[in-house]
Amino acid sequence: NGTKFKIREIKPLSYPEEIADWQAIPLTDNDGTIVNLILEKPLSSAELMTTPSNLIIEAGRIVEVGKKDDKFKVKVKREKAKDLKITAHSGLVEMKVGQLWSMKLVLKEDHLYVEEAQYLQD
Repeated sequence: NGTKFKIREIKPLSYPEEIADWQAIPLTDNDGTIVNLILEKPLSSAELMTTPSNLIIEAGRIVEVGKKDDKFKVKVKREKAKDLKITAHSGLVEMKVGQLWSMKLVLKEDHLYVEEAQYLQD
């Protein structure tokens, strides 16, 4: 859609110099605006056929829920990497601090919105 983001870091030691599709992790500010990306790895043609372009959170713990709006913050634990805290919009009224959820987030302009969410546990 023409939206541009700053790249915070690129994980692979070697990466393609040509145009490529990447697996990226968004980093957000407290308002939910994506401020930069971590590029994890370039995706092959085969991976592009099976990898969704949306952000999939398999298990994230809700750490903050907006009182006046639909924003929420989810903490995602990563192996051998710093935990992520991502702010998104369109939180469900059922979301409570401390609960574990899986969700699919979609990018609209420079914000992430919930497309699907499933409660996992407290």
